Amino acid sequence: MSNFLQFFLRFGGHFMFFLLEGICFFIIIRYNDYQNRIFFSSSNTIVGYMNDRVEGVTSYFTLKRDIKALKKENAALKSQLDNVYYSDETAVDTVLDNSSQPKYSYIPADIISRAVLGNNNSIVIDRGAKHGVELHMGVVSKEGVVGVVTGVSQRYSKVMTILHRQAAISASIRRNGYFGSLVWKGTNYREMTLESIPKHVGIQIGDTIQTSGYSNKFPPDLMIGTVKSFTLGEGSNNYTIKVELLEDLLNLDYVYVVDNLFSEELESLNQEGNE
Repeated sequence: MSNFLQFFLRFGGHFMFFLLEGICFFIIIRYNDYQNRIFFSSSNTIVGYMNDRVEGVTSYFTLKRDIKALKKENAALKSQLDNVYYSDETAVDTVLDNSSQPKYSYIPADIISRAVLGNNNSIVIDRGAKHGVELHMGVVSKEGVVGVVTGVSQRYSKVMTILHRQAAISASIRRNGYFGSLVWKGTNYREMTLESIPKHVGIQIGDTIQTSGYSNKFPPDLMIGTVKSFTLGEGSNNYTIKVELLEDLLNLDYVYVVDNLFSEELESLNQEGNE
């Protein structure tokens, strides 16, 4: 008790000063319209600014959760596209059945590391066997094809990107359906080469290049890029077509692993054929 009295005697004058200042300030604000308007206008500005700061901090801490939810939602939406369904429609003399079932599903994943060894580019993603990822599955982004899974552990997977000297993607020209092999020559990371397109095919600058659907790794009609230029070498029967990629593969943060739900059936059939 004595300590409290000593504290009050020592600082009581200061408390009384601030109390009287507060009362005077209240009276000025309360009974003067001009000062009242200035006070509330200023206080609203300060409160609004503080709310914005608090909202910004809150949004930062919830951003990762929101991004994860959006990727999951985007994967679900990709699984609803027309090119990921298999049609059971059967026709003899009349159509007996008209039903579709999912053929592809998508697994969202974050890129956690990258490796660039000469002309060989690869990435590591944070999804593995426990998440349903398997060897040779295709990997795509929101803008196009990324690569193929070449290594899988329980929680992680290695992806050979299309910017790799061993990568070859079956791609077609949307306008006419002719397809060839899309490869990377190791020069420009935003440019690939479409080969095996015969010289009688009509090609135009700006033609859309997409997945052909002749691979069990990727659904058909996924955008890859556009024709930047094309040449026909002397004595050659095929064009050399430069394709400008839509996606910047060196600036990706997340991808989607493509799960072909019919892959086991196709592989089993191919093995029977080889035997």
